[in-house]
Amino acid sequence: MRIKYYVLNPNGNITALVTSKVAPEQYSRISAKIMEKDKSVEQVGYVDFNTNPPYLRMSGGEFCGNGVMSAAVLYYYLQNSDNYVYLNMYGSPAPFKNEILNIGSAFTCKSSFDYVNDFCIKSFDFEGQKFSLPYVRMDGISHIILENSFDRNLAKRVIADLCKTLKLSALGFLFFDNKSGSLEPLVYVEKENTLFYENSCGSGSVALCSYLSNGKDFLVSLKQPGGIINAQKSGNNIILTQDIKIVGEFEEEF
Repeated sequence: MRIKYYVLNPNGNITALVTSKVAPEQYSRISAKIMEKDKSVEQVGYVDFNTNPPYLRMSGGEFCGNGVMSAAVLYYYLQNSDNYVYLNMYGSPAPFKNEILNIGSAFTCKSSFDYVNDFCIKSFDFEGQKFSLPYVRMDGISHIILENSFDRNLAKRVIADLCKTLKLSALGFLFFDNKSGSLEPLVYVEKENTLFYENSCGSGSVALCSYLSNGKDFLVSLKQPGGIINAQKSGNNIILTQDIKIVGEFEEEF
């Protein structure tokens, strides 16, 4: 099967977007081949730019903020569209609004997501150790907010089983330092059985901004390993802004 795809870089969370038509039952196989070929790729999505609005489905069916923003930039680039791109994503009830600014070869994307008000302090038992942690529930992925000093080896050992226990498509552990604004996301996707310390995480940024805002308008610059995502709560929206690069175009036989 001949597959055409593009690789994009939203603050280091390297994302491959397949533009060829692929049956969903082939997603896992094709995604594994792409990630095997390019070890820098952290996630794979499948786009259909012939629909109105254009459509994105991540390989594991998870919600992915960086996937949305990358797909919007790619659509803008390939279709020579205007600066506003509305994009549908698998599992989301309404399209996401994205504003693209293009300066030379660089793109800045500003995307609007729903404010998340479904969060609580939840008790967890990790290998006999009990913790009360902020738990943010979202469609397609949920996140647990951890202090930056939390035991990362313990987190890696428990995240996959916890994702399955909670019956989630994907689960993120967000290691956050409130003083410096640094965020290190660890994300597990159940269907793909993938676990990455992501260089940046869009959905995690939405979840964290929603939780920190305490329901009020709020702005935070989240310093992630690959760069900064600015997250702003404005009314019922969380607006993410970041730079995204198109790394290249590829065509392979998989």
